[in-house]
Amino acid sequence: MFGIRKADYIFASIKEVFETLRDFPGLGKIEPLLSDFPQCFRSFVQHPNLKVIYWVCESPPPPYGKQE
Repeated sequence: MFGIRKADYIFASIKEVFETLRDFPGLGKIEPLLSDFPQCFRSFVQHPNLKVIYWVCESPPPPYGKQE
Protein backbone atom coordinates (compact mmCIF):
# COMPACT_ATOMS: atom_id res chain seq x y z
CA MET A 1 0.00 0.00 0.00
CA PHE A 2 1.56 3.28 -1.14
CA GLY A 3 0.68 6.85 -1.95
CA ILE A 4 -2.70 8.38 -1.29
CA ARG A 5 -4.27 5.13 -0.05
CA LYS A 6 -1.57 4.71 2.58
CA ALA A 7 -1.83 8.37 3.63
CA ASP A 8 -5.62 8.04 3.98
CA TYR A 9 -5.15 4.92 6.09
CA ILE A 10 -2.64 6.64 8.42
CA PHE A 11 -4.84 9.74 8.72
CA ALA A 12 -7.89 7.62 9.62
CA SER A 13 -5.93 5.74 12.29
CA ILE A 14 -4.67 9.01 13.80
CA LYS A 15 -8.23 10.38 13.90
CA GLU A 16 -9.37 7.20 15.63
CA VAL A 17 -6.70 7.61 18.32
CA PHE A 18 -7.75 11.23 18.95
CA GLU A 19 -11.37 10.18 19.32
CA THR A 20 -10.39 7.42 21.75
CA LEU A 21 -8.27 9.82 23.81
CA ARG A 22 -11.13 12.33 23.85
CA ASP A 23 -13.40 9.69 25.39
CA PHE A 24 -10.73 8.17 27.68
CA PRO A 25 -8.14 10.91 28.39
CA GLY A 26 -6.34 8.92 31.07
CA LEU A 27 -5.46 6.16 28.63
CA GLY A 28 -1.99 7.49 27.82
CA LYS A 29 0.92 7.00 30.17
CA ILE A 30 2.43 9.92 32.06
CA GLU A 31 5.42 11.26 30.13
CA PRO A 32 8.44 11.23 32.51
CA LEU A 33 10.61 13.49 30.33
CA LEU A 34 8.06 16.32 30.65
CA SER A 35 7.50 16.04 34.41
CA ASP A 36 9.08 19.48 35.07
CA PHE A 37 6.09 21.25 33.49
CA PRO A 38 3.00 22.18 35.52
CA GLN A 39 0.72 20.21 33.17
CA CYS A 40 0.60 16.46 33.50
CA PHE A 41 1.70 15.46 30.00
CA ARG A 42 0.62 12.05 28.77
CA SER A 43 1.69 10.10 25.71
CA PHE A 44 0.17 7.44 23.53
CA VAL A 45 2.19 5.54 20.94
CA GLN A 46 -0.16 5.11 18.01
CA HIS A 47 2.40 3.72 15.58
CA PRO A 48 6.17 3.12 15.75
CA ASN A 49 6.60 6.44 13.90
CA LEU A 50 3.96 8.46 15.78
CA LYS A 51 3.71 9.35 19.45
CA VAL A 52 0.82 11.59 20.54
CA ILE A 53 1.71 13.85 23.50
CA TYR A 54 -1.11 15.71 25.24
CA TRP A 55 -2.41 17.03 28.54
CA VAL A 56 -5.92 17.00 29.95
CA CYS A 57 -7.63 20.32 30.72
CA GLU A 58 -9.96 20.27 33.71
CA SER A 59 -12.36 22.69 32.03
CA PRO A 60 -12.83 23.11 28.30
CA PRO A 61 -11.55 26.35 26.76
CA PRO A 62 -14.12 29.00 25.80
CA PRO A 63 -15.39 28.91 22.22
CA TYR A 64 -13.12 30.64 19.73
CA GLY A 65 -13.79 34.35 19.45
CA LYS A 66 -15.87 34.56 22.63
CA GLN A 67 -14.74 37.27 25.04
CA GLU A 68 -15.10 36.80 28.78
